[in-house]
Amino acid sequence: MTGKKAYQEDFAKFFEQPSREGLRDVLRTHHGELDQMDFKKMWPEWPKVACHVLALANSGGGCMVIGVAENEGGSADHIGVTEFVDKADVASGVAPFLPDTVEYVTLDFEYNDSEYAAIKGKKFQVLVVEDKPEELPFLAEKDGKGISAKAVYVRKGTSSRPATHADLQRLISRRIETGHSSNPAMDLDEHLDHLKVLYGAISRVHTRSAFASLTEMLNAGMYTRERNAAYPDETFDEFVAAVVEEKKAVIRQFLNVEVGGAR
Repeated sequence: MTGKKAYQEDFAKFFEQPSREGLRDVLRTHHGELDQMDFKKMWPEWPKVACHVLALANSGGGCMVIGVAENEGGSADHIGVTEFVDKADVASGVAPFLPDTVEYVTLDFEYNDSEYAAIKGKKFQVLVVEDKPEELPFLAEKDGKGISAKAVYVRKGTSSRPATHADLQRLISRRIETGHSSNPAMDLDEHLDHLKVLYGAISRVHTRSAFASLTEMLNAGMYTRERNAAYPDETFDEFVAAVVEEKKAVIRQFLNVEVGGAR
């Protein structure tokens, strides 16, 4: 087995069931960052940590290892951390930027004895981000340094970047594949009913007159009606029709078919 393949398998085992021995094996077979594993010399600022968490959550889950300094060429210095950052501080630091549906855990690993000399006597922290395809995509909740509210981030190689249109399509398709929906049909009906009420609360036309009162206007029989500029450009029916076409496009993307059934 090649070193790179062994490294990938060690990571997969650690991600599935994080353990002290599992992290030791990952560090020992280190061959640089993976798409799902990010190494940091120390904890970044919390907005940047949140950005990495979102990118990992949108990319199948993964880990951020604190206490490893990567060098050019893929080698690494396993320097460890001086002290463990309190898990509550990690949670409170990233919480403002993350939706509640993102699941992650911060783990502490200390190696007083180890057959791998490079990590003996050192401490490492690992932030493990779970894979929850049924909740995709995950959006940032708040602006911050290196993160923008409502943006979607994904892993691109070994970095966390804003998602492209193609990335978003893949995320939506992956969610569809789970068969999960957080919006049951009855909820959709309720939303549409609410929208109808909102449309009905705003006049589509204005009635204008030069008269001082409604009575004078009616008595004179002189008034004009013009379009209300504040009324939405599309009617309720037009909005629903547009959404239907968007949904059909998503389904075609999922089924990998084009209009007319051509594959």
